[in-house]
This record gives sequence, structure tokens and C-alpha cells, in this order.
Amino acid sequence: MESEQFLPHLAGLAAEAYLVSGNATDGLRSVEDGLRAGLRTGERFWQPELLRLKGELQIAGDPSAAPEAEDRSAMQSHVRKPRARAFWRCVRP
Repeated sequence: MESEQFLPHLAGLAAEAYLVSGNATDGLRSVEDGLRAGLRTGERFWQPELLRLKGELQIAGDPSAAPEAEDRSAMQSHVRKPRARAFWRCVRP
């Protein structure tokens, strides 16, 4: 029996290890794996942490990169429920 329950969390741990070791490419691959696993299983708890790591890894790989706009649009695309939309209205600049 195979379980995907903790895959987003484990992918985040791996991505953080890659970040510390200076391997941004594999870290980004791990983040993408974790985000896909979260979409597949419906687990959204680790998504903010994975998006944060994605931004840090993008900066580590290319310091001139500006991931903020991409992360903001990713965050907006996941805001579907009424409470989430109300939260987004509060944090939007």
C-alpha cells in the first residue's frame, strides 16, 4: 500500500536541504514535485512553505530574478473559497 500523504512535506524538506547545499536546480525540482503531489492529493497545508522555498531557490539560482509577481499570481490562483477571498482582500497591497 502506497501513501502520498506526506509527500509535499518531504519535498519541502528536500528542497530546503538543496537550498542549504547550494543546489537550486534540484531544489526547484523538489518544490515542483511537492506542489504537484499537493494538487493530486488535495493536501494544501504545506503549499505556502513550498512557495516560499520556491522563491528562495529562484533567488539563489539567479539573484536578479524577481519571483514576487509569479508567487502572487500563484497565490491568487488558489484563492477560491469565500473565506480565502476575504483574506486575500485584506493582504492585497
